[in-house]
Amino acid sequence: GPIFRDVEEGDRVESESNEFERLNYLFANNMKVTPFGKNKLPISWIRVSLSELISIPQVSYDWATQPKISQAYHKYGHLIIGKENDSNKYYIGIPDNTIRSKRTSSDIDKVVEFVLKEPRKSRNRLNGYWIAIM
Repeated sequence: GPIFRDVEEGDRVESESNEFERLNYLFANNMKVTPFGKNKLPISWIRVSLSELISIPQVSYDWATQPKISQAYHKYGHLIIGKENDSNKYYIGIPDNTIRSKRTSSDIDKVVEFVLKEPRKSRNRLNGYWIAIM
């Protein structure tokens, strides 16, 4: 009956909160950013360091430490993580400055697209992020 269903719901919430504990902590404590302008995507973004990225259980060490990502981090000094509002879908943004013809493909596994940053002007020539699905 309904009593058992309540217990199962509770269990699921409990394990989920542990699974996302590290991500929840980062989203509560890290600097919030709006790299793509306001209201462009229903995703909240934060800045993270490479070591913070590595500390997330959902991110494999080998993926986070591949040369393309560590080079981008050392060049631009940050990475970003996005959380889809109202769901546990997360994204990783890797900063880059690419010309239009190079924006269609990345040699980084899991990357779905290159998204231009807003506003377009940038001090350090960064013009967007490769977005990977976590």
